[in-house]
Amino acid sequence: MNKSVLLNLLWILFLSCNNRNPLVLETHEVDFLDKTGDVIYGNKLNLEVIGIMDIVVYDSLLIFVTTDPSGFLQVYHKDTYEHLGSFCHPGRARNEFAGLAFSINKQYYLRNSDLLLPLIDNNTLIQKEINVSASIRKGHTVVEGVESRTTDYMNSVALENNIERVFTFSPPHLSPELQEASLPVYSIKENNKNVKEIKVFRGHVKCENTELLQGCYNGEMAKHPNRNNVVITMGSMDYLFFFDFDNNKNYALHQIGTPSASELFLNKDMSKNRSCFGLPIVDYSSDRFMVLYFGGKHTEDAIKEGKMRGELLLFDWDGKYLGGLKMDKNFIYASYDPEKQILYAANILDEIYTYDLSQFMSFIDK
Repeated sequence: MNKSVLLNLLWILFLSCNNRNPLVLETHEVDFLDKTGDVIYGNKLNLEVIGIMDIVVYDSLLIFVTTDPSGFLQVYHKDTYEHLGSFCHPGRARNEFAGLAFSINKQYYLRNSDLLLPLIDNNTLIQKEINVSASIRKGHTVVEGVESRTTDYMNSVALENNIERVFTFSPPHLSPELQEASLPVYSIKENNKNVKEIKVFRGHVKCENTELLQGCYNGEMAKHPNRNNVVITMGSMDYLFFFDFDNNKNYALHQIGTPSASELFLNKDMSKNRSCFGLPIVDYSSDRFMVLYFGGKHTEDAIKEGKMRGELLLFDWDGKYLGGLKMDKNFIYASYDPEKQILYAANILDEIYTYDLSQFMSFIDK
């Protein structure tokens, strides 16, 4: 083989490797872009809650994770709005928090018929399972499981509804000296030890600067309430990643027509990057989960008006797009009450709105 032929073969090999899909997961195309129905309008709720960081509606309870120093967890009756208690107080005791109590991913589950909410102390990075039901009965914060976390896997959900066994995501680590970045790591940990790593990316998406990679892979996780199924919403790439650990089946959904992982290029000039501002998890049930989407025309029109509005999208746990609605206002935290078919949503001003989804849900359930 002469030298020129060898060089050409090496160049073709380099190009094929360089252009291969960095995403390992099998990918299916889906179309949810600009497919939502009418605008839905909310009603303001006359309820004052300080520093809302998340909302959970379960059974008769309306729960707020807050920055309120009188109790980071504020619990109300969802029908009467009677205040049932302030829990998770600041302090150093086992059932107190040295810093704010928060959860990166929305997760709550039952144990012996009690509602548990796993929250992380942002000062100590200790995760504590708050037994909300027992706390209401006893009149003080009741903590069950306790686990130490690190910044590498604060972004996790409990498998088998047990915080000793978690599925975690660790973002890329940058090496400024070498201008290199590690790949994001997706793994299952038991008692803080790696037991399995799930390969999601074989290489990085193309970028102008490696510093841009840190935000590119960010996403929110939700776990099915009964099964070990997890979804990660990768808004910056219009992807949803699905992991079925019970059946060892993992795959990705991608919005058709938007840049795929192999086509994406991150620019220093952020205005050139397609971004849908993430896909925050709104809530989930055994049948479906809800996300907020900010990548469609509804949001684009709102930005032109100097506003921000998203769309509420519904998917089932097999990745099928079920439908969606355009929201009249921007909100950042929400939870859905399947009994009354009402969405509770809060904005950055701690204004709480309710949305009647009964008509929409009856159409979805036909």
